[in-house]
Amino acid sequence: MFRYFKDLEKLADALHVEHFATMGDELKYVNSQASAVEVRAWMEANDFNIVPVKKDGEKSFFVDGKDLAEGETIASRMKPVDSSKFVGKDTSIKDALKELGERGWFFVGAGNDLQGIVTRSDLSKPAVSFYLLSHLLMLESGLRRLLGSYTNIQIPDAALEHGDNFSKIINEVFKAKDPITNVKELVADLKLPSTEKPFKKETKYLIDLRNALAHGRNIADVYKDESSKAIDLSGAIECVDNLESLLEKVASKINYRDDVWKKFVETQIVKRIEIKEIGKFIHIREIWAGTNAMPDLPMNLPIYVISAANPLEEVLLDDDNTRRHLALRTILKSRKLKFEEVFGESPEGKWSEASFAIEGMGKEDACELAEKFGQRAIFELTQNKIKVVSVDKKDREDKLRCR
Repeated sequence: MFRYFKDLEKLADALHVEHFATMGDELKYVNSQASAVEVRAWMEANDFNIVPVKKDGEKSFFVDGKDLAEGETIASRMKPVDSSKFVGKDTSIKDALKELGERGWFFVGAGNDLQGIVTRSDLSKPAVSFYLLSHLLMLESGLRRLLGSYTNIQIPDAALEHGDNFSKIINEVFKAKDPITNVKELVADLKLPSTEKPFKKETKYLIDLRNALAHGRNIADVYKDESSKAIDLSGAIECVDNLESLLEKVASKINYRDDVWKKFVETQIVKRIEIKEIGKFIHIREIWAGTNAMPDLPMNLPIYVISAANPLEEVLLDDDNTRRHLALRTILKSRKLKFEEVFGESPEGKWSEASFAIEGMGKEDACELAEKFGQRAIFELTQNKIKVVSVDKKDREDKLRCR
């Protein structure tokens, strides 16, 4: 799912104020001669913090009144509408929520035409829940992918079994350690606390919001002022900001993580050979790069190793990876290149990808071909080194081939 991260920006642009503001027939004007006490009570019942008023054809608004006198009407309390502060109905939901957090409420309109109003109660509208749920689902898939790449465990973007839920993934993120350094790099890179109680406190809002949305509730149900039971607007908007900020960090680590090259260079390149002897199959591993690697490689140098599997560490189904692998083989054969099937494996063997070791191919062509299959990098093997080359043709890391 995370491959569609950029589509969230399109969604934010497609969802506008008009999709969750109180507008049209839903916009109820209050008579200026109405009892201020009664209007205030009606506002509390509906969790409104502002209502529009009409008097002699003019539009004004009434805000929360304090110390209201018995029999007082709202005529003495209402304020004129400032059309210069109208928010257009086509404003994106992302900008609208920011505006709501800063102002507490705002009017929707164009020119001098008041078209609607947005208050804290509008946080319960379906469009807001849809927007937030899409971010949570994208966050979950992104965390799963990062969790896999940081621990060298192949984890798909979406759960494949019952019980592999969001709260479990959050917990796994806290526990995740690099298999080589034994350090909690993922937590540190996402700027989350590395000790249990602060971590759970800082991530609790994610689980609470995910559970609420999954069961038909909304962010307004999660954030309530304990004393007034009204929507805690500042808490709700802070939740939205934190969610978007964490998602941006996840996206950044997936797309631009510099330390990934250090992990890649630890990859072992292995050719698996199956020999039948005395009615039994014997499995032999020729290590082309890594611990106890063979001193001489069986192909002309340099050798470029390309995989078509798991683009940007997105763990695909075996059938999907097989289809991509066969497509890459077809291309190599059509170019009349000499190649061998090998596997790229993490040092502890938890991550393995079918690949091709190719002779007689230039670095530029190898990078361009890998990029077509959504890869982040290729490997270059020489007599002494294994080198990680990103698909933009930059040499990133190298290490002794035999180690």
